[in-house]
Amino acid sequence: WLDSTLEEKETGKIVASMRHLNRFMKAGSPLYKDQ
Repeated sequence: WLDSTLEEKETGKIVASMRHLNRFMKAGSPLYKDQ
């Protein structure tokens, strides 16, 4: 997980926040066969 926030420079007030998850599939997964 990666958390990010965007804050106003003068006040430090949080304007936006985001939580992001990167998921990498296993190469051996039957759902992602080579073509």
